[in-house]
Amino acid sequence: MNMHGTRSVQKLIDCMQTKEQIELIIKALRGNVVKLIKDLNGNHVIQKCLNKLSPEQNQVSILFFDLDNSLF
Repeated sequence: MNMHGTRSVQKLIDCMQTKEQIELIIKALRGNVVKLIKDLNGNHVIQKCLNKLSPEQNQVSILFFDLDNSLF
């Protein structure tokens, strides 16, 4: 959740090509989406995921990201 980390993670997301790579990113971010969305730098990571993944992957991923975290 700092400027350099955000840029690094966004670059990793840009380079994702395989299902396994996507799953690794999802696993790394799981349970932290709400925290990242509220953070100025972290928000960019979530936006990058939403832009990079297909609509189907985004729908599944958002549910999977916060499986352990209740939004309400």
